[in-house]
Amino acid sequence: MSKRVAVALFAVVAGLIASPRAFAGEKGTRFVLCEAPEGPFRQNEPGPFFLAMLADQPQQRRETLEFDPDTGKWVEQKPPVPGTPAGDLALARADFAKINYSRALRKTKAWIKTYGEQDELYPEAVLLECRTMIARRDYYKAHLKLVDFLSEFAGTQYVDRALQMEFVIAETFLGGTKRKFLGLRILKADDVAINILDDIAANYPQTTFAELATLTKARHYWAQGDFLLAEQEYAFLVEQFPRSRYTRRALLQSARAAMAAFPGIPY
Repeated sequence: MSKRVAVALFAVVAGLIASPRAFAGEKGTRFVLCEAPEGPFRQNEPGPFFLAMLADQPQQRRETLEFDPDTGKWVEQKPPVPGTPAGDLALARADFAKINYSRALRKTKAWIKTYGEQDELYPEAVLLECRTMIARRDYYKAHLKLVDFLSEFAGTQYVDRALQMEFVIAETFLGGTKRKFLGLRILKADDVAINILDDIAANYPQTTFAELATLTKARHYWAQGDFLLAEQEYAFLVEQFPRSRYTRRALLQSARAAMAAFPGIPY
């Protein structure tokens, strides 16, 4: 490689690092970033940024950015203040973002015990606790927590996020993951998954998760060779969601399941 080519490549890489693109996340998603020691950049310009995996290394400056979907921009947030509801919850979220799930769970539980249900951030804390449980693969505990949460906060802005986690748990159990018993994963959890999907389809029909829950059940029954139930679920999907993008496929699969379930003409 010639010296001119090497210099050109270095300039391109330096330009990409100096002007990173922000990746859109859901509202409230936070990423801890750290700025590299000042080099050829002027003091008032943003220097190159690295991901949160380097956040624990020595650094001169650290800041928290939160993506605002309304403006489409990353907004710099003030550092969390320990000893306050918002600050302590932000610290727990930071641990979650650093994949330190055990510490994040401890901090979230301590937050709930300290500030209780009366604080306006209580729903956010419970949802973070459930996310942390799922990350730690404590799926059944998270499910039980989410059942109580959905009962308490039905009809609020938090329902969709809770349903999303319930759907993830159901898919995980249908994928073969077993429930824990005495610390060991020895209990089948297919029935738990089906109950979760039934609840989503029956009690939250206006959400997109109701459609996905019905489709997931149909595919599960088809894979298990239970073609009668598969036919019923595909037919229910067509009836309840006629404008779904899965409708045409569901019609075909319903017919195939009916044929597969037909035992033949008795002679």
